[in-house]
Amino acid sequence: MRKLAAVLCVVVVAALVTFFASPVASGSSPSQTGARNTTAVGSGTDWIPQLGGSTFIVGGTVHSNLFGRGTFLGEGTQTGPTSFTVTTVTVYKGGTLTQQGAGTDTGTNTSTVQNTITSGTGEFAGATGSSTVSSTTTQTLDPAIRTVRLVAHGTIMLASG
Repeated sequence: MRKLAAVLCVVVVAALVTFFASPVASGSSPSQTGARNTTAVGSGTDWIPQLGGSTFIVGGTVHSNLFGRGTFLGEGTQTGPTSFTVTTVTVYKGGTLTQQGAGTDTGTNTSTVQNTITSGTGEFAGATGSSTVSSTTTQTLDPAIRTVRLVAHGTIMLASG
């Protein structure tokens, strides 16, 4: 379960990175309509508050090809031996994006999450889209903490301005 929780945290981070990669973060105008492909890379830390527990927290920084730099924070729950759910909030200069996703452990210290944008603020208000986040974790000296690296690919559509 601890391994899964660590992977879940990675997935959350990846999901956040994907949405930070949206066009709004890079300073694009919210009046731009149409789906835009996004790619983001990020890193951070995942934390398991109680070893053997089913919850995790992940946070860090991302860089999007469309929106520049951002920060993210996610909370997740392990729902099965290799499955989890996660909600992440990503903050860019122009606003925030919230996503919800379902993830799967794909190997030792690796996971994939399928995310859907559920809300946004500022330039991201009314945005819709989805992303796939692939992440890898590395154990630290503290068994409750792992470092996370992620890559996210997705599509975002901003509400017309």
